[in-house]
This record gives sequence, C-alpha cells and structure tokens, in this order.
Amino acid sequence: MRRSLIGLAGTALGLVFLWLALRQADAEALHEALRSLDLKLTLGAVALYWLALGLRVRRWQRLLGHLGVVRWRTVAGILVPGYAMNNLLPARLGELVRADLAKRRLGFSRSMVMGVIVVERMLDLLAILGLLAVGLTLNSLGNHERMSDFVRLLGQGTLIVLVLAAVLWRLRGAAALQIKLPPRLRRLLTDLAAGIGAVQSHNLLPLLVLTAGIWVGETSALWCVFRAIAVDLSAPAAAIAMAAASLSTLVPTAPAYLGSYQLVFATVLPLFSESAAAGVAGASLIQLFLFGSVTLVGCCLLLVAAVRQPRSSTRESVNQDARVLSG
Repeated sequence: MRRSLIGLAGTALGLVFLWLALRQADAEALHEALRSLDLKLTLGAVALYWLALGLRVRRWQRLLGHLGVVRWRTVAGILVPGYAMNNLLPARLGELVRADLAKRRLGFSRSMVMGVIVVERMLDLLAILGLLAVGLTLNSLGNHERMSDFVRLLGQGTLIVLVLAAVLWRLRGAAALQIKLPPRLRRLLTDLAAGIGAVQSHNLLPLLVLTAGIWVGETSALWCVFRAIAVDLSAPAAAIAMAAASLSTLVPTAPAYLGSYQLVFATVLPLFSESAAAGVAGASLIQLFLFGSVTLVGCCLLLVAAVRQPRSSTRESVNQDARVLSG
C-alpha cells in the first residue's frame, strides 16, 4: 500500500510538471521542432547512450565483485531490466526489481544489493555535481540572475553528498560495533554494510573513471538529441542541462520522469537563448528514443528469462526423477 501511494503521488506530481511545461511551450514551435528531427543524429544519440550503459554494466559488475564473482552478461541481464522497470514504474521502484533479480540470479541478499545500489547512486550524484560545476565554470552567461540558482544548487548538493558520505562511512563500520540489536535488524545492517563496502581503495580510481565515462557519454547523447532538432547547445549548456535534469530525477515522479524532464528543459533552455518548446521536444525525444530503447530491451530480457525459467525448472525436475529411479 505504501509503495502504491508513493507511485500514485509520483505520477500525479509528474502530470502537474508536464502541465506546467506545456504552458511555457508554444504549440507551433513544438510541432516545428519535432518535424525537423534528424534521424541520423538521433540514432547516434542512442548509440552513445548504449555505450554509456555498457560502462554502467561494467561499473556495477565491479561493485558487485566485492560480494562475489559475477559475469558481465549476467550483470547486464539484471541491470538493463532494472533500468527498464525504473522507466515503467514511478518513484524509481525499479531499483527494488533490480535487487530482487540480483537475489534470484546471483544469490546475494536484497539488502546487500541495495547497499551496492546506494554506492552506485552516490557515484552518479558526485558526477552530476561535477557536471554542474564544470558547466558553471565554463558558462559565458556571466552574472545571469538564474545562474545564481544553479550555484546555490551546487553548494546544497555538495553539502548533501558530504553528509551522505559520512553516514555511509559510519554505516559501513556499524556492523562491527557491539550494539545490542534484534537479530533481523542486525542481519539487515550487516548486509547493507557489506554492500556499501564495495568501494575499496584498490577500485576507487577505476570506479571514478567509469563514472566519468558514463556521464560524458550520456551528456554527449543529450547534445546529439538537441542537435537533431536544430538546437546547438554549447558544451557548458549541455552539462548544466544534463545536471539539472538528472537532479530532478531525485524527486519521485511519473514513469520515465514524464513531466519533470519536460519542465526542467523548458526552464533551462531559455537561459541559453533557446525556446521552451525546444526543451519540451528534446526531453520527449530523450524519453522516447533513449529511455524507450532501454525499456524495450529490458522487457525483452525479462520475457526471455520468464520463458526459459519454466523449462529449466522442468529439466531439473526430470533429472531429479531420473536420479531417483536409477537409485
């Protein structure tokens, strides 16, 4: 019931955001932007996005490697469907699906996997703030009144990262403390600490390099999508837009960030002399082609796994019966 209420609240909030975004966009300009779509650049954006997704798989494999040996193919079969469910379910409930898939296919507990996911999201948040900092540093708008909002956002985000890092570091060592806790809570705390412990000194640099590659790829994909509708964003503008859109996903909203993405781009692009309609069009194309491609592939992977599972179960049952008869 609680998850359903969160989902409904997120969907309602997304629809409100969508209404606010469409109020800012001129219908004729929106239609013109979509009609001028360059499919070659759009496909290039999809390719860049999937390259970044491959780096995400490699990063998650490295994080999960702290818990046990995992293959890239297996990790991809968990991460891509998990992201697909994030696009289909409101309020990022797809993360719970990813944790459940990891439990069934890898044998790790859900709380361990959630600890790893927390670390993954912390790395992403660090990269988002880095993008925002680089964009603001290189931005040529000078003392534009709205830039102060982004500077303030950067400061608040940095503070949040520091607080969360301190909490995670404390939690990482909490399982070793001699604290009297109920057995179930102690087991949960121990599992979370094990997952959070995925960041070690020997793999911190590779994780940071992979994270940087992921966000460079996704920002390049965003630039390609807007270039496909004749919006030529500068590198700083693309970095600021990417950071703002990504930070908006921290708020539980509708599936595929419907509404929140449109509102963010409709608000940010006018700062760079582009129309709100172009922002709404670009956001919608990102959802359709980038998020949509992941959703399609992820659902296909889940369907294939569902078809194979009964066959595997039947085969195991037959083999077990044969062993009993032969015995």
